[in-house]
Amino acid sequence: MKAASQGHIGCMDLLLKWGADVNLTDKTGSSALIYAGIYGDEWCVDLLRRYGAYIPDEDKAGWKALEKAAGRGHRQCQFLILTAGEQESPVVSPLISAASKGQLDLVDHLLKSGADVNALGKPVDEIKFVLDTSSLMAAAIGGYLECLKLLLKSGADVNLRNTKGRSALLHAVRYRKTECAEILLRSGADVNQADHVGTHAPDTGCCKPGCSRVRDTVQVGS
Repeated sequence: MKAASQGHIGCMDLLLKWGADVNLTDKTGSSALIYAGIYGDEWCVDLLRRYGAYIPDEDKAGWKALEKAAGRGHRQCQFLILTAGEQESPVVSPLISAASKGQLDLVDHLLKSGADVNALGKPVDEIKFVLDTSSLMAAAIGGYLECLKLLLKSGADVNLRNTKGRSALLHAVRYRKTECAEILLRSGADVNQADHVGTHAPDTGCCKPGCSRVRDTVQVGS
């Protein structure tokens, strides 16, 4: 429950694999799913529902996870709770979550445990919220250099693209993570890859204010 309330999806995954009761409640009658709904962590909600969290469960005050999520405006969580059981595979993997937060030790552990380094999170179009990234893209967006290096060393496809045609390099440039862009280019990233609207990395770099270093990096790469 503490892991759910703090968004530690990697820890939750390990605990559940080791047999933690997904429907255990505290003295208020709140389960991990209810806490995930309160704090709006859609990744935790998705993980818990895949481990069999009891969706109709309610706390001692009569509140359900769906109602908690709705009360705080967490539309992503509402969607995942409402569609529980309809999706067999996860919206996002623990590896992507760990990479998005720069949790290097956890990334290393998950990779050694056999996590798919090139798995993509699924876009949740129904709520206009996209988790459409790989672990490498997530690390690039966050600017987590050590995670990026480890993922590349572990076989991450540097030119993998999401459903919008965006690679890790495009994400790095878009979010002005110059050092990540440099590492990706040295690892063979294709600077000429375009996304679904025809945007290339050099174009993205030129569109952002105060990003001459990013622009210079990708132009040298081209």
